[in-house]
Amino acid sequence: MADLPTEAFRAFRLREDGDGGELAELHLDDLGAGDVVIRAEYSSVNYKDALAGTGRGKIARTLPLVGGIDAAGTVLHSDAPGLAPGDPVLVTGCGLSEEHDGGYAEYVRVPADWVIPVPPGLDTYQAMALGTAGFTAALALQRLEENGLEPGLGPVAVTGATGGVGSIALDLLAARGYEAVAVTGKADATDYLDGDRRQPRDRPRRARRPGAGPGEGPLGRRHRQRRRRPAGRHPAHHRALGQRRQHRPRGRHRARRHGHAVHPARRQPARHHLGELPALAPRACLGAARR
Repeated sequence: MADLPTEAFRAFRLREDGDGGELAELHLDDLGAGDVVIRAEYSSVNYKDALAGTGRGKIARTLPLVGGIDAAGTVLHSDAPGLAPGDPVLVTGCGLSEEHDGGYAEYVRVPADWVIPVPPGLDTYQAMALGTAGFTAALALQRLEENGLEPGLGPVAVTGATGGVGSIALDLLAARGYEAVAVTGKADATDYLDGDRRQPRDRPRRARRPGAGPGEGPLGRRHRQRRRRPAGRHPAHHRALGQRRQHRPRGRHRARRHGHAVHPARRQPARHHLGELPALAPRACLGAARR
């Protein structure tokens, strides 16, 4: 069994005053308790990490704290059965960078039931390239399919499509034969969300039709980008006159009198139905219940 490090190592630590973080020299005794020590090789940068690292979000519940909500590496020391030195492992969620020192350090110490072996076919780099965002997208699609979603039921909208979870969700949906619709408020994201990189693998490529707009990829309308109009804005002539737009009852409001839902754009009874969904599992770390 490898000796535990006694020398100082580098870490990105969130400051005690909550104003972002900084590089620091730590010792193993500075880390939170745990019976497994991991020599960290890779981590990923998530939205929560950016909020915590810049001090713009109250992510950490205790400070100071090492940032990073995930990490992958090899076991250096373990007091738990089933985990041996040299095993490639990962850890994500479980309060990392919230209540427990996270993955932005050369060494990570965590409880054994948080540690997951790196899945066959992946190495530690690939595990963190997919990261917590990829794991979240996969869990979301799995739950949707458990509740009856299938490609033949129609298009699936993905909001926040330029983010980590949204981007991977688009690829997962396309690979499984779904028609994915990317929803974004970023006007400059057209090239990134072009349908060419999202088309289902089992469908032939088709050239973009002549005269197609920049948001229409080779699948034409089968994969399209939607841009949200910021809420609360009135047409220019109303703003110029200082008048408020009159909100007339739309289809869904009129439909309430008749006891059925109406899509405001189609003026037709909604044809979807949500059955009783199974209760969500309690908060867990990759399937291992948090103690």
